[in-house]
Amino acid sequence: MIGFWVAAIVGAAIVVFYSLLHGGMELHIGDIYLVAASFLDAFGYALGGKIAKEMVGWQVICWVNVLGLPVTLIGSWLLMPQSFTEIPVFA
Repeated sequence: MIGFWVAAIVGAAIVVFYSLLHGGMELHIGDIYLVAASFLDAFGYALGGKIAKEMVGWQVICWVNVLGLPVTLIGSWLLMPQSFTEIPVFA
């Protein structure tokens, strides 16, 4: 278990170093979101593995989606553009 967390921290540090190196040595809000998402993903992965010992895998995935829906809805609402024309074509 400790090896997993060490790998997650090292991986996040490499991503931050890369983005600082190619981003003009400035830390942007997206970099902070990326590091936070990496830690939350690692935590969710480890917790899902622990819960999968007691539940069937597809049930764990479904419950993760149900419990994550409020966070997803809030984030989508906060980041929603005023109109679809504000979304660039390449996105």
